[in-house]
Amino acid sequence: MTSDEDLTGGIPDEFIRRDHALRISTERPSKRIDFPGSDGVAVQLWLLTEHELLEANLAAARYLRDTLKLTDAHLALLPDLPDETHKWHRLAVACRDPDDAELPFFRDEAAKNPKAPSVDKLRRSIDPDTREALWNEYLAFLDERSVISKATTLAEVEVTVDGLLKGSVSAVSLRSFDRGSLIAIASALVVRLQTLTSSNSSSGSPSSEPSSS
Repeated sequence: MTSDEDLTGGIPDEFIRRDHALRISTERPSKRIDFPGSDGVAVQLWLLTEHELLEANLAAARYLRDTLKLTDAHLALLPDLPDETHKWHRLAVACRDPDDAELPFFRDEAAKNPKAPSVDKLRRSIDPDTREALWNEYLAFLDERSVISKATTLAEVEVTVDGLLKGSVSAVSLRSFDRGSLIAIASALVVRLQTLTSSNSSSGSPSSEPSSS
């Protein structure tokens, strides 16, 4: 079994059709960037859909279990490996050909389905440092669209936190982040909330100077 295996089995056809329509839509949130370390090469970063995230997560899990034959005991000794594997699989889907929305940037023309994202092609094409640079570019793209980064006032931060707790704020982009980035986001949100709360309290506190009679 390869990491590029079709993982849509069991998912309703209508859901897949809607997802595909969004996948090739020009309205899909995207950002064109220069490919890290390459002059004159561009890549389009796309926001992943729920179905694409599901496919990437399943593919990563199957790669660890079926291709690498890793057990829970192995993974306990390699705690960072699942996150690293998920990065490869998500990037393979998120990186698109800037000139053709239907084509993934990393694709294998000799494959049975040449329009399918190829994680194997990504692994063969770039080294881990370039992969990490590309991943950081994708995280920056997600952060630009994040409701968290857009919350600048105390009221906006409180609404965002409340929305995340209640599930009323879309968490699709949050699920695209790796564990370390999510911890950093949560920490930044806490710091921002504490800073704004402290600032608000200071500006609203009465003067300590005695009043003149």
